Amino acid sequence: MNWLSETEKGLDELAVEASSIGNAPEKIKQRLAKHREFQRALSGKQATYDLTMRMGKALKEKAPKTDEPHLKQMMAELKEKWNTVCSKSVDRQRKLEEALLYCGQFKDALEALLEWLKKTEKELSEDGPVHGDLDTVTALIDQHKAFEQDFFNRTSQLESVKETANELIKKANPEDAALLKSQLNEIDSLWNRTSKLSERKSNRLKDALKDAEELHRSVHMLLEWLSDAEMKLRFAATLPEDDQETRNQLSEHEKFMRELAEKEYEKDTTINLAQRILQKAHPDAVSVIKHWITIIQSRWDEVSTWAKQREQKLRDHLRSLQDLDSLLEELLAWLQRLENQLLVLEAEPLPDNISEVEKLIEEHKEFMETTSQRQHDIDTVCKAKQAPLVADRKQIIGKRTAK
Repeated sequence: MNWLSETEKGLDELAVEASSIGNAPEKIKQRLAKHREFQRALSGKQATYDLTMRMGKALKEKAPKTDEPHLKQMMAELKEKWNTVCSKSVDRQRKLEEALLYCGQFKDALEALLEWLKKTEKELSEDGPVHGDLDTVTALIDQHKAFEQDFFNRTSQLESVKETANELIKKANPEDAALLKSQLNEIDSLWNRTSKLSERKSNRLKDALKDAEELHRSVHMLLEWLSDAEMKLRFAATLPEDDQETRNQLSEHEKFMRELAEKEYEKDTTINLAQRILQKAHPDAVSVIKHWITIIQSRWDEVSTWAKQREQKLRDHLRSLQDLDSLLEELLAWLQRLENQLLVLEAEPLPDNISEVEKLIEEHKEFMETTSQRQHDIDTVCKAKQAPLVADRKQIIGKRTAK
């Protein structure tokens, strides 16, 4: 901003000085040569300007929301200042070239216009890449709009050159007249080609803008969905102790998995679009597009992995609860059989013979040992089934206390 402000101030001062030059061809030529050096310096700042704008955008995306308006304003001021300096630079060059014509330096004015047209035609003919992310394409469109304005403003310069040339042709000898006609034809031809090339670039930029807007929209919608999905998975409910609640959570998660499968098509479409743009992207956009492809794929893989792990946990948990219910039923049936067996034995009279009593004692010890072997299963079932009861009881007590 400091450099641009000083540069703009210098251009304004030169514009005031230009009015005092008068018809001094040599001074105008010197000023024009010096101004071309300045334009090269300005072009050299283009990369720094683009980098600063990209840094500002990256910072804005990572900064707290409270900082966003200030960062936006800084970027807007920088962009406006840059465009103003570029516009004033182009305007000064055109006025200096026109001044050559007005002070009778037709040859120099003609050569300056030819040089500008040849340079412009060459740049437009190169068909450099114009695709990329939305910021890059928008910047390229702004640059091309500035060129189109300059091209339009040079119409009066072209008409003045042609008018002066036609007047000189009437007075010139046949040889000079033929040369002037040839130069006029060259200018007309260059002008028309440049105009068509400019229009073609405008159409290419329109196509690039359409792709960039589609990619921008798709990327941000997908990243927003992934953020929501991450929050759902990160703060998913703990595994319930109840069989039915586990089924409910599994059913809900299966809906999410179906949504994930549907979103995979959007993810693949977005990445394919990004890769197509990357193949013909402007150098300034390459790193941005690659970053988007990487971040989308990595976050997708992370969400997909979490979702599959959650599903497996719920299924394993449901299976363990089902196994627990089966074990409970089997234990109840077993205990019923034991109870029936004890009732039958209890009804039988005890023998009076010591050896028979000792035999019954041994049999009962075996019975006790066999029963004690199932103690672990009983403890497991009781512990698992008591936990929900305790939780429910605490909840009831809590409600009563609140009342």
